Amino acid sequence: MTTTKWIFSIEDKPHKVVLKFGLIPGRQIWLDGILINKGRRLFETGSEYPFAIDSHNAELGIISTSTGYEYYLRVDDQFVFPGNSKNQKIGKRTEAKFKVKQAWLDFGKRFGLEYFPVSSRPFMLQHRLVGYIEDFLITIGIGSKQVGDNSVPVIYLLLRHSSLDEDKIKEIKNNREILESLKKSNIRADWLEVHSGFTILSVSPGLKKIGDFVLVERLLSIIPILSKYIKPSMADRCEGAECKLPYHNDLKLIFFNDIPGVMCQDCIDNVDKIGQKAQEEYKKSPNNLAKGVLYGLAAALLGAIGWALVIIFMDTIGAVVAVLILLLVVKAMDYARTKRTIISLLLAGLLSMIGAILGSYFGMVGYLIKEKGEVLNLDLLTWLARRMIEEPKLISETILFSLIGLVPYLYLTWNATRHGLNRIFKPEIEVIPSFKLH
Repeated sequence: MTTTKWIFSIEDKPHKVVLKFGLIPGRQIWLDGILINKGRRLFETGSEYPFAIDSHNAELGIISTSTGYEYYLRVDDQFVFPGNSKNQKIGKRTEAKFKVKQAWLDFGKRFGLEYFPVSSRPFMLQHRLVGYIEDFLITIGIGSKQVGDNSVPVIYLLLRHSSLDEDKIKEIKNNREILESLKKSNIRADWLEVHSGFTILSVSPGLKKIGDFVLVERLLSIIPILSKYIKPSMADRCEGAECKLPYHNDLKLIFFNDIPGVMCQDCIDNVDKIGQKAQEEYKKSPNNLAKGVLYGLAAALLGAIGWALVIIFMDTIGAVVAVLILLLVVKAMDYARTKRTIISLLLAGLLSMIGAILGSYFGMVGYLIKEKGEVLNLDLLTWLARRMIEEPKLISETILFSLIGLVPYLYLTWNATRHGLNRIFKPEIEVIPSFKLH
């Protein structure tokens, strides 16, 4: 365990901050002999822990380096150096961190945006600017976007607007002027996400250019185009779904599952009840399991045909084909409005396995016809089915490749589903009381 001590005075009053940090015990922050913060993170890549010393703001930071960690303490935005440190200057990684932060602050000032980092995230992903442009409440930040089975880092622009219906959403996504402006700014059109109350634009900078403000300016350049087709949301109205008095004088900026909005204090206090109500309604909704299995079976048969064609024309099989069959089955069950539960996902996996086995069967039938000149008839189909049952080795490779593809994908699907439901049933709400609403 590493112990670092800072001994200093504020307004002639002595203080002592102690950090005890190690892999096994975790993190302990002591202020004047009182434990004020305790916990453990598997990866400390750039974490900050804010606290107060009397009426003064303080922040203790832990930054990972190639050889260990750097620690810093700031009081009222000024560095305090450890009492036992011979070198009274900040570390290289700490210096680089605050240069990045200053760059975000400077960029925000250019456009009248305020810097409100997401303190619960690692430093590289916590940068966030909030403000108004052309009367639209916007957020600019660092996030991630799911592309296939991979998650890629993105810089995003989230723009709040008045409610849109489905027809208007389709109209905006297919609008020629908007699409041409996206192309001109080198922004992918399929990364334009238009929702009922907000729109998100994203660009992928790669890890090395995660703070590239040229990309941010490209995102901002789309706002004048979008503003022709959407209207700003109402800043003087509480957005709580069950607010009894929506028009308040004391509204606050909130982030509801990372989406900015405006709420009164009563609705903020009742967020947990909203989540509980959503959970109860979800439990009461029909499972549609039988319908989902029927749709999933049709998708599995379609996947089996694809598997067979791969065997016939490419003479190979692979785990990726099993994943594609599972993807078809899951999408078909979603289309049937089947709840994603452990049981439904296991059934999806079973249907995918059946599809893979049928695909091998169809593939071997096709191979015998194509390569051996066999004639398709009932005797051939019966003989091959009996042989596959009597000699399991014929399908063992199919089962192996299926399991290699299905097991991890099923886990990822279930994990993503559970995470999504948790965000609905236990929503995260962050209040920014210092932000001035228009």
